[in-house]
Amino acid sequence: MNHAKVTPQATRNSTTPAWLNIIAVVPALLLCVAVGLQPWIPADDLFRDPLAVAFDAAAKGECCHAYYGMLSLLSTLLWCAGASIALFTATVLVSRRNAPVAAKFFLSVGVLTTLLMVDDAFQGHEFFYPLLFRLPESATVGIYAAMLVTHLWFFRRHILALGPGLLVVSLLAFAVGVLTDLLATGGTVWARLGEDGTKLIGISAWTAFHWRAAWAHVVTEQAS
Repeated sequence: MNHAKVTPQATRNSTTPAWLNIIAVVPALLLCVAVGLQPWIPADDLFRDPLAVAFDAAAKGECCHAYYGMLSLLSTLLWCAGASIALFTATVLVSRRNAPVAAKFFLSVGVLTTLLMVDDAFQGHEFFYPLLFRLPESATVGIYAAMLVTHLWFFRRHILALGPGLLVVSLLAFAVGVLTDLLATGGTVWARLGEDGTKLIGISAWTAFHWRAAWAHVVTEQAS
């Protein structure tokens, strides 16, 4: 058996029932729709970064409320969960020294997810990177996209062996969010759902995919 690749047993264990895949996406989808339709709190106040909401509210003399940016904070927590799972799995696989490709895969996705988490938590591409490094927002997004494409290409066989359904859902959700950000005009509720709601769904699917992949590798190798 070549442990540098995904083993057949790991592939079988990574193929979870359809209802588990639904759990990874549907709750986030329903939450976003509920937030968009509820009449009590502006959806912007829940979807946007809490500091951005607080600054805008302070300018109007209305600051502040504890619910500012709740879904943005939830997105950051999901990024954190995905990064923790990937980096911990990479550490376990490195210590076993029998799955070098898988260890590199989890290290790569762990670093990428950590960068995205930090960016999301501290408005990196919107504020800090343009201020500190003179990087326009489009350049930062381009760098992330290049890193993602490189990761997907380098580990394409590994990803396909694991069953990429949730990852495809995640990438499609991210693409819809970026396109909505570029094309939508006006601050309508549906534009906010299209931009930030799809991002939350994408992060949820991203984290679920890598949790399944980690389970397949760590549990399978431990059992064998």
